[in-house]
Amino acid sequence: MRIAIDLDGVVFQFIDTYLQFINETHKLNISREQAKGIHFIRNFGFTEKQDKQLMREFCYHGKFRDLPLIPGALYNIRKLIYESKHDVIYITSRDPEAVEDTFVALFNLGLNGEVHFSDKINRKAHLIETLECDVMIEDRWDYLKEVKERNPEVTAILFNYEDQLEPLDDWRPDHYVTDWSEIYYILQTA
Repeated sequence: MRIAIDLDGVVFQFIDTYLQFINETHKLNISREQAKGIHFIRNFGFTEKQDKQLMREFCYHGKFRDLPLIPGALYNIRKLIYESKHDVIYITSRDPEAVEDTFVALFNLGLNGEVHFSDKINRKAHLIETLECDVMIEDRWDYLKEVKERNPEVTAILFNYEDQLEPLDDWRPDHYVTDWSEIYYILQTA
């Protein structure tokens, strides 16, 4: 089985580290409850351009190399790769500045697999189709919905760690999980 896995919010705990970085470097006091969504900083008067600059700063400080892991991610992904012999493909929408740090982090953790970076042209739904993936594990409703609309045969697993996501509309994924052990069970019984 070819399993596509998003990185931030599925493998790595991105928001907490990014929030801490922003609060420290810009003398802000944004709480975790206020930090909803990847572009939460725009709710505090920052423009899209400033949001992108903050992300570049985060990348330049090497923060993508040592993000904390989502509990259970490392153990269960390794089981998928080494015990179950699935093909794991990491698909992320990280900025180009984070490419090297992404490869270093995955290598240091022993997480083998292809890595692909999505952008406005090569959206995740396009990559899933091109790479002939059977499953997509994602933490963003909008990305997963687009994947499923373009690739209805793909099993869509929405990973909602710490129950921090809210649905965009009435669309629902094939599976809605909050824990990596649930993901592993779903994939073993598929």
